[in-house]
Amino acid sequence: MAFFAKLDENNVVTFVTHCTDALLLENGVEVKDNPRAIEHLNNTIPNDIALGIKWLQTSFNNNIRKNYAGMGMIYNAEHDAFHVASPNELNENWSSWTLNEDFQWIPPIPYPTEEDVKETWTWKWNEENHQVDNTTGWELVKKHVALSDEWRSLPPPRHPLEHGSN
Repeated sequence: MAFFAKLDENNVVTFVTHCTDALLLENGVEVKDNPRAIEHLNNTIPNDIALGIKWLQTSFNNNIRKNYAGMGMIYNAEHDAFHVASPNELNENWSSWTLNEDFQWIPPIPYPTEEDVKETWTWKWNEENHQVDNTTGWELVKKHVALSDEWRSLPPPRHPLEHGSN
């Protein structure tokens, strides 16, 4: 199964689909971004070539273009790689994070590894603290408890006919 990402005019992934491996083969050899596969996708999936939309092959095991393309990811043509949008593009102020050689966003200091943090706490990046002191940035915050988690901690309900008295 071959996978392809549909890109808009800004190289943002808008759709990911698959086609048969046979569409990639030319004389028994697999050809990346085979024009026959792209022609098949253009003929079978709604598309508007006039707007600069294009198809690029992607891979679940990251053998092609560093990362498997997902909706909203960016295609970096200079490095022929897919990556998630930068935290800054996602309305986060994480200007100190950088894109590594695997096209993953990494913080300027490693993620904390303390194992004694309880299940109700998590680490969150704080760019403002990092800008004040570049040896900091991670802060311990209380996790939001989902309603379903709260229900797990409640005692089981009593049957409505149980009164506790005769």
